[in-house]
Amino acid sequence: MEWVKQFFDLIPDIILLLDKNLNIIWRNNSAKQSTEFNSEKSMASKLQSVDNTYVYSIDTPVKTSVSMCDVTYEAYLMSHKPFLILLVLGLGNAISQNIDIDIKSQVTVPILNWQTTDIHKKETFVSESKVMQKLTEQASRISRVDTNVLITGETGVGKTFLAKFIHSLSPRKESIFVTINAAAIPPTLLESELFGYEKNSFTGADKSGRQGLLEIANQGTVFLDEIGELPINLQAKILQAIEEKNITRIGARKPINLDIRIIAATNRDLAQMVKEGNFRSDLYYRLNVITFTIPPLRSRPEDIPPLINHFLSELCKKYNVSKLLSDEVMSILIQYDWPGNIRELQNAVEQMVIISEGHIIETKDIVPHIMASITNSKTSDTSTPAQPSLRNSREAAEREIIVRTLQESKSVRQAARKLNVSHATLLRKMQQMDISSILLNQSENL
Repeated sequence: MEWVKQFFDLIPDIILLLDKNLNIIWRNNSAKQSTEFNSEKSMASKLQSVDNTYVYSIDTPVKTSVSMCDVTYEAYLMSHKPFLILLVLGLGNAISQNIDIDIKSQVTVPILNWQTTDIHKKETFVSESKVMQKLTEQASRISRVDTNVLITGETGVGKTFLAKFIHSLSPRKESIFVTINAAAIPPTLLESELFGYEKNSFTGADKSGRQGLLEIANQGTVFLDEIGELPINLQAKILQAIEEKNITRIGARKPINLDIRIIAATNRDLAQMVKEGNFRSDLYYRLNVITFTIPPLRSRPEDIPPLINHFLSELCKKYNVSKLLSDEVMSILIQYDWPGNIRELQNAVEQMVIISEGHIIETKDIVPHIMASITNSKTSDTSTPAQPSLRNSREAAEREIIVRTLQESKSVRQAARKLNVSHATLLRKMQQMDISSILLNQSENL
């Protein structure tokens, strides 16, 4: 629990740990420095507005309010047995929106860009493509070897998920997993956030000093996201931390021993940045021990149906609804290029689940820009028949998905279930695409 408190001390918002009777048993640094929250004794009578019926019954944060000295503060109440966590908002700053961290808990705080989840849960990939299955197998093997990893790929392909997947299978899986987005934290704050500082190190510094995120991650895994955005001067300090296995806080002289595994990710070409002098070659080679490149979704369309079905199932649980996609909607979504990759796909499915009125999601429920893109493509195909047909290429991709699914299924009915289409629809498409010969060894299952 002690390192959890150390993390809460980093949060600029006020955090109080309460017992089941709403007595304050611990406050973070922000609470101690606040004139409204600095006295545990005076706080006891000021928390009456908190509804204690929520104690020990909260699976997700409950929005509430706390009234003190005639001022009402927005707050979130969370159970974390044997404690109750009260997160009081309104006093935070930009730093609280740039930290993403996983700790051993089942509490999620959506108001900040950091979250606490159950890191013991093994992450699993949803994919049918051979390229992703091979990547997953390789990641499983190297996860057990305590070496640095570099993950590359376009925005939204799942780099963070792969990092968590590797951590969940590693010897460090029971330790902390800290995500640091180098692009999100202002450059002027990045050094102090990464390495921490001693008391009175600079103007505005915490009077008691502060641990850096790398120090908090000791014994665990650090995920350096958007590593290509790291300033050149901090690249040298990260390199030193990797090579010498220690860091030095700002204003300190004594180094602190560090035992962390680094997984870095970027959507930029680091090799080219090295040639241009924008990224240190020595750091690049230190990080580039094992590299995974996640392909964009448009190059593996066979992964689209299982991903859609996965998101649809999760979102139906989230919103307590029952929804299915029509065959036409599934066909259109397979044809789309998905420039935003898996993140865009997930958002599109969520929007369709929310706005659709009936049990079946129809074409009218498709996100407008996706429908417009497909319509424009069809118009372009009709107006320029002499050019290579985009429609034909998309039909070829759809044909490939059907063929592969059939080859991996024991029957046409099973393949139809995997593709989330009816048996009759799949038979019709097979006839239209002339792929019935593939099923000669399965004819008895038709």
